[in-house]
Amino acid sequence: EFSQSERHLFFQVGDRVLFSRMLDSQFPKYERIIPRDNTNIAVVDRAALMAAIKRVGLVSGQNQSAAFSFTSNSVTVSSQSVEVGDADESLLCEYQGSELQVTMNYSYVLDFLQAAQEQSVSIALKNEMSAVLFSDGSDFINVVMVMRR
Repeated sequence: EFSQSERHLFFQVGDRVLFSRMLDSQFPKYERIIPRDNTNIAVVDRAALMAAIKRVGLVSGQNQSAAFSFTSNSVTVSSQSVEVGDADESLLCEYQGSELQVTMNYSYVLDFLQAAQEQSVSIALKNEMSAVLFSDGSDFINVVMVMRR
């Protein structure tokens, strides 16, 4: 069963009741945080990138950071920790732009890659300090903030 009051929604299944308060204001304008001027573009195989991040992420420790270095035809994913050591893996990609290295929380990137539908994903960067825009070619996008090293 479902019912609604002026400010709440109620759901009942058997003897269980779930209620939720409705927002009183407008949803924030999320479009403002989507980067529009990221001109350095990499296109990489989604499954290969996901596998590389998982392998390299094994050494990252609790901070879950990984560096992504973009050059003319490759992206290198690397991570390091004092306790375990370091790891890096390079993948072929199509890349247009200047050489860049950004550090991100790799679990956020994996979240996107696991949800994406297409075989290839696009990674758009502006510089080492700006948010990175991930896209799978359809309407699915993800914005990941960079970490300071």
